[in-house]
Amino acid sequence: MKFACVDGPEFNGHDIDWKEFLARRKAYMSEEAMFFRRSDAAFAHKEGKCAWHE
Repeated sequence: MKFACVDGPEFNGHDIDWKEFLARRKAYMSEEAMFFRRSDAAFAHKEGKCAWHE
């Protein structure tokens, strides 16, 4: 197994283990969904301020 942060971003796409990739991708789905629900315009710009730049 190789990691882009250690081995560099260039790799042979044919070497991808797609089952592992998809399993890892699903690992954080609930956290990502929570982030996107919280980051909608109503949350991010409450009270006339951008919550991401406070």
